[in-house]
Amino acid sequence: MILLVLLCAAGFVVLAVWVNLGDTSEWERTWLLSFRESTDGYPMRGPHWLPGIFRDVTSLAGVGLVVLISLSVLVYLLIRGAWRAAVVMLVVLVGTQASVSLLKWAFLRARPDFLEHGAHEMSHSFPSGHSAMSAATALILAWAGAHRHPQKRMKAFFWTVGVIGLTLIGFSRTYLGVHYPTDVLAGWCIGAAWAVVGMWLGCRLDHRRPEAV
Repeated sequence: MILLVLLCAAGFVVLAVWVNLGDTSEWERTWLLSFRESTDGYPMRGPHWLPGIFRDVTSLAGVGLVVLISLSVLVYLLIRGAWRAAVVMLVVLVGTQASVSLLKWAFLRARPDFLEHGAHEMSHSFPSGHSAMSAATALILAWAGAHRHPQKRMKAFFWTVGVIGLTLIGFSRTYLGVHYPTDVLAGWCIGAAWAVVGMWLGCRLDHRRPEAV
């Protein structure tokens, strides 16, 4: 599991250097505009209801909803007496949010300003907090479900749902024009790293040998 954390950290460093050197702007602009009409303001392509769908998807990793769901899960775990699981959840979520906040302040990257945004955002762009939180939450919950179900089809189910969820949320950030692709990739690296830390901590608290993930 240490190797996985190091790989995530290395991925983030590569993205950070790439962004800092300014070598990503052209292809990222092309990616963002591929979902837009070539008219003034670059309005979003597709049926009129599609932006609303992606706003609903992206809101799943919004601060308010994440806090509400996290508190509900933590209270549930504490009522059940599952304090180890509560500790793991708390470490992963707080660690992810703190890392994202610190790194946004460190890089101060502006959001895409050449097109209209499909959602209102106030913070800086790099890394994507929505992508980081969705990756951390989806992966740690997928691991928790798969960890406690020996059937391979159940393990596959949990991991599939988790990966699809974080992918959709990450894609929604670029579709809505509020993040560059590298912001999303960097967010995934941070969230995945903290999820792996949570998996390791969960195994240690359970006095079990870590499973391969």
